[in-house]
Amino acid sequence: MRRIERAVPKTVQRAADPTEIRPKLRFLLSDEAREEGKMMVRNFRGYTLSRATDDTRSQFSAIARHIREGDYPNIAAADALMGGVLIESVEKIAGGFRQPEWMLWRSSWANALADGWPNRMEGAAIFMMTRDERFRPAIVDDETQMLPKTTIDAVHAGGGKISGKDKGWSPSRDEAIFRHYRDYIEYLLDAAGDDDTVRLVENAAVTERYSVYLALKSGKNGGAATIVARKGITPAARAGTTIQIDPTVSKTSLAAALSTEKMMRLARLLLTPGQVDPGVVLEFSEGLGNLPKIPYAEDSESAARSGQWTKPPSLDADLWKRIPHARRRDYIKAMAMGIRRGIHPDETVAELLAAA
Repeated sequence: MRRIERAVPKTVQRAADPTEIRPKLRFLLSDEAREEGKMMVRNFRGYTLSRATDDTRSQFSAIARHIREGDYPNIAAADALMGGVLIESVEKIAGGFRQPEWMLWRSSWANALADGWPNRMEGAAIFMMTRDERFRPAIVDDETQMLPKTTIDAVHAGGGKISGKDKGWSPSRDEAIFRHYRDYIEYLLDAAGDDDTVRLVENAAVTERYSVYLALKSGKNGGAATIVARKGITPAARAGTTIQIDPTVSKTSLAAALSTEKMMRLARLLLTPGQVDPGVVLEFSEGLGNLPKIPYAEDSESAARSGQWTKPPSLDADLWKRIPHARRRDYIKAMAMGIRRGIHPDETVAELLAAA
């Protein structure tokens, strides 16, 4: 599976050293420039896919205008050096182009500036204007057409009200159906970062005790989510349509499977209120079959690190490796009881292994 490029890393540990930045951009490392970046981050976090289109257009048109008028002098200078790509990316959002919320909240050129990495601003701006068709089909634009154009339209759609000073609105049932499903796919990609080997459940002990379900619920609060339930116990009926997934399936492979055009169409049918077609459920389940799994090997070091229970310092390492992974908790309890009676952990484990 191909990796997802990130214009801005998910977590920035430190600001760049001046020697790491091109000389003409080093002025953006100043406190004043980074403060402008933080202000722009706050502006971008007002963006949501559920807002009325005219509100988003007004907000981002104002941002572009303020940059041009010199309210953000460092950003304006950076935009000039980068060929106008910063303002262009803002105006594209104002013009109706839609991206996932996480991109503007955490991976925009404003984040790059605020975090002290101006070298990444141009790439992030281009990324803001680019649709990644590998994992994110053009469903965002399709769904935008279903959203209300104005706040009044949203009220007429049945999802909100205007009373007194409250000018906000909440999306109607039909408008909210698909949004959580799409957000869940974006969450998987964001959580996996650039690592195709990240599992749905990153704990070997948990994968042995639990099953993971993808729950699809229709209605205003519907969407997609993973439900962790004990093995052999079906999730509650309120979970809606549920499809069991192996906990060791990689996050990126699940996201890639969920985001295909076929799965998007089937998910829409499952999430639409009303009677669920069993054939659609079966076809959707088959679409999640044979996904790449990354199982934990019993004797691997990664399994030992990922497990909930770690080796007691006084226990022999070879004896620890011989303990069945699923029973480590029981063995540790037995060792603790033995220590209280003056018995060394090595003797306790050797006795239990011999009796097993």
